[in-house]
Amino acid sequence: VNHSSPPGCPFFLEKQMMNELVRLVFKGKVPTTGDMLGAEPSNVALSALRYIEANLFQNLEVEALCKYVRSSQPTLTRAFKKLFGKTPGTYIRERRLDEAAIMIERNEYRIGDICVLVGYEDLGSFSRAFKERFRQSPSDYRKLALSPTMRG
Repeated sequence: VNHSSPPGCPFFLEKQMMNELVRLVFKGKVPTTGDMLGAEPSNVALSALRYIEANLFQNLEVEALCKYVRSSQPTLTRAFKKLFGKTPGTYIRERRLDEAAIMIERNEYRIGDICVLVGYEDLGSFSRAFKERFRQSPSDYRKLALSPTMRG
């Protein structure tokens, strides 16, 4: 604080220091400003989940998701991770790959078509992501799913 500081500045700083002191003394018993703002974390996460499921195969931008649930990205990520154990991006990726696996098992579409249907733009990135999630390539997954021992 100096001579050119706004008139309310000393009061504001004193108030902030008192708030920090109270938080230190009563750790965990006094909500922070972030805890008091906005919707309940579970409501933010559930709203985000509904939006994701309704638009799963569309181009989902995190910014659009945040705007839809009226939350900042860090708040949304924290709430989503607390409720579902993963970030929204991880959830979207895993859900798309799970749906791809179901389509591959049904054997109704070519793998390249499934790649596009679940929201991937190129087969290489889809195959890498699929292999990382299921420990085998999409074509190997299909062969295994269609083998007589697995159907029976």
